[in-house]
Amino acid sequence: KDTESKPYINHNLWLLDERLNSFSFVNYVASDKLIAAYPMLETTSEKRPDLTLFGRTFAFGEENNNITIFEFKRPLTKLSKDERKEIETQLKGYLEELLNAKIKNWRGKDVDIEDANKFCFMVYDFNKEDMEYLKDFQNFQITSTGTLIKFYPKLKMTFEILDYDQLLKDVNVRHEAFFKKLG
Repeated sequence: KDTESKPYINHNLWLLDERLNSFSFVNYVASDKLIAAYPMLETTSEKRPDLTLFGRTFAFGEENNNITIFEFKRPLTKLSKDERKEIETQLKGYLEELLNAKIKNWRGKDVDIEDANKFCFMVYDFNKEDMEYLKDFQNFQITSTGTLIKFYPKLKMTFEILDYDQLLKDVNVRHEAFFKKLG
């Protein structure tokens, strides 16, 4: 599905991050859809990210686009050593497909996303062994909230790995007052 087949208002992106729930920041969302089927792209890519968001940074205007990709791994699934090594490769592969595609904005004008801010998130139940491997061998840093993060300056990409439990905890903390009002 995407924002052309499902109204944006029906997305629950606030569960991931409330910044994703604003029309000011996101103007196209695709869920489990072939990259080649994104209406603004010209590509033959057969890759299918779990969730892709194209947006613009409100403060900087339309030309500074943001691209956000989410990949969700099945909860309670332990990754093999080979799968652990491929964590970065999968999301970077999606990003490379987007960078190699010809992209047009809603006016039909070519858009260069080389300088766009790129955010890649992987959500899965990582364990201590995964955390140590990613920290020691793939240079991820552990944040104060227990997520793993890495920045790629050349790509202008931030890669963050979130645990499902941490994701739910963050949602509850951010929206605690709202949930209390609901009863």
